[in-house]
Amino acid sequence: MLATSSCFSPSHAPEMSHWRFTLPGAKYLFSKHFNKSSVTAKSFGNVLTGQCFWVGMSQEELTQEELEYNDPDYPCIVGIKAIK
Repeated sequence: MLATSSCFSPSHAPEMSHWRFTLPGAKYLFSKHFNKSSVTAKSFGNVLTGQCFWVGMSQEELTQEELEYNDPDYPCIVGIKAIK
């Protein structure tokens, strides 16, 4: 299964944040239904790209470096891969 979820909020103490789709939260939830070793999760985005989304800016208004920077403390999207 491939899934994505929005997660635009700071991840303070993410290892304890299982009530939303932080990386540990997504791994915890999907590991309840899939083999834990077959669940991987990755975050995408940063606070700048998230703020630009909220104010309606386009990707052309940012540099490629700004778009590709991944800040695990401010993820915008979490991607999950789980194999049965």
